[in-house]
Amino acid sequence: SRSTPFSNEKKAFESICASIMRLNVTVKAEHSEIGSSVAWSQDGQLLSCADDKVISRWNADGEASGKITSLNAFVTCVCWFPSVGGKGTPDMFAVSCTDGTVRFMSRSGREEKKVVAHEGAVILLEWSHDGSALLTGGEDGNVKIWSRSANLRSVLASTGFSVYAACWGPDDDQVLIASANKLLIKTVQ
Repeated sequence: SRSTPFSNEKKAFESICASIMRLNVTVKAEHSEIGSSVAWSQDGQLLSCADDKVISRWNADGEASGKITSLNAFVTCVCWFPSVGGKGTPDMFAVSCTDGTVRFMSRSGREEKKVVAHEGAVILLEWSHDGSALLTGGEDGNVKIWSRSANLRSVLASTGFSVYAACWGPDDDQVLIASANKLLIKTVQ
């Protein structure tokens, strides 16, 4: 067969599409209310949170391992502590809640520490790549950085509008923030 421009790219694309079409999608019901957040750890453990205020664990095959805990607030986001170097078992995760708190949880679901992080709901949270800091954003328009031990390190930005999205830069020295119709890049001091 004659090779044409992009023929190798077309074959690669077709192969990827065929792989995607073989993907098995598993749909399971473990919650009684609408799901609000999910997280996948480096070692294949899945967490799900829902408006029933339950945090459930799943294995990578989509089999429910059961409820690990219930909270007294609605969860907006859940995030496993990163496994530095991509190996190992994360020993904790964090959840943000509509009551303005961030909760640092053990793998078993025990609440290790709860801090009042924002006025109004904490909308997002994300660990830095190296696991040394946790980024939170809230309805109050503030973006904050916390230590792994839940101590406030800094208020990185006060935007005046709810913060719905933020992420760490590749070297954890900057944060990209989306608030209202603006994108901000802030340097972490």
